[in-house]
Amino acid sequence: MAEYGQIDDAGLAQHPPQTPALKALLFINFIASFGYSLVFPFLVVLVTAWGGNALIYGLIGASYAGFQFVGAPLLGRLSDRIGRRKVLIISQTGTALAWVLFLVAFTLPQTVIWQSAEDAALRLTLPVLALMLARALDGLTGGNVSVANALVADLSTEQTRRKQFARMGMASNLGTIVGPTLAGLFSVISLSAVFPVAGALLISCVGIVLVARLPRSTTSDQRCAKAGERAGVSQSLGHSPHHYHGAEHRRSMVEILSLPYVTFVLFTYFLAFFGFSLFFVAFPLYALTGLGWGSAELGLFFAVMSGGTILIQGPVLTRLSKRFSEAALISMGAASQAAGFCLFAFAGEAGALAAIPLLAFGNGIVLPSFMSCIAELAPAEEQGAVQGFASSTMSLANISGLSLGGIAYGVFGPVFMVAPAFCLAGVSALALLYIRQIQLKRPASLS
Repeated sequence: MAEYGQIDDAGLAQHPPQTPALKALLFINFIASFGYSLVFPFLVVLVTAWGGNALIYGLIGASYAGFQFVGAPLLGRLSDRIGRRKVLIISQTGTALAWVLFLVAFTLPQTVIWQSAEDAALRLTLPVLALMLARALDGLTGGNVSVANALVADLSTEQTRRKQFARMGMASNLGTIVGPTLAGLFSVISLSAVFPVAGALLISCVGIVLVARLPRSTTSDQRCAKAGERAGVSQSLGHSPHHYHGAEHRRSMVEILSLPYVTFVLFTYFLAFFGFSLFFVAFPLYALTGLGWGSAELGLFFAVMSGGTILIQGPVLTRLSKRFSEAALISMGAASQAAGFCLFAFAGEAGALAAIPLLAFGNGIVLPSFMSCIAELAPAEEQGAVQGFASSTMSLANISGLSLGGIAYGVFGPVFMVAPAFCLAGVSALALLYIRQIQLKRPASLS
């Protein structure tokens, strides 16, 4: 029998991840959000100083999400075949190499390797190219979060899944607080951006060590048991039992997307992140031009909101998850976010401050509830593929929202803050529709 917390070749375990395994997975989520948010305060400064312009900066910003959109489902699918642990090592190594390439950019001469004939300011220098490649590599191997989420789904029971995903969300939000804070601190004391980048490389290496030390088991009984457990859940939702065969019957990506409710839930997931991405790019513009805030006020706003989100993902979500389903929590959280976005559009600075608890509440329950909901849609041996699709869906939403939000805000002004509200109101409505469809599918004896 496998020891407590051991992981087999498909990433499954006999017991929930309580100690070393869960701590490693929490650290993976922290590293991902830490690295992503770390570069925000100084990325535009580096690109400009190294000869780039706003367009080049936008391309570098989109390269991470774009390559993650491609890489996440591939790594997730690979983890279903060769094991979560192996793919986590691959992806964490890729993250560390990306930070090495980022550091190399600081040492390169500003040699122009391409320049537009129409616009002399539009040029690509050697360090900017290295920076772009670093962000692309980090995105391509950035399936570590989706694989970690798949492993949490593997290791969790029906009763503990939401709690474990809430912890993953807390780790992610902690990274979004520590990353910009560290970068800002080094900026205040006039130290180079080399220092936070070196720090990101160091913790990425620690992540590789933690993942490599995850215990392994070669038993296959756990996979069958987990598949059987999910088969029972699927039958209550009207799924066919033949969906839950072993690896030799693993389906194609098209077949996975054809599973009941998968496409519907992923579309709802996309809409939620698209709305928040619109807010994420438009609100800083609104804060600077409409509220007269500076970088200090803006940083404090996001820090307080992220801190509130962490508090919500602790005892509040634990209590709510005992009374409400994942879809119900998504509906409540999205409605709270929509109300907060409306305050931005019509209530000025007072509205922005009043929106903080609404956004913290919504952020705190929406993401872990989505992760838990998505985990219920697929058998254990295909969790990596489904979580990979979820990660790509989030990346596509980020690419779309971040690209359109700034342009649209420039056209419509503060009233554009209503657009994220409409998106999240749609998420709330779709979540309620999902609940209704599940009730109709569930046999009368289980209603």
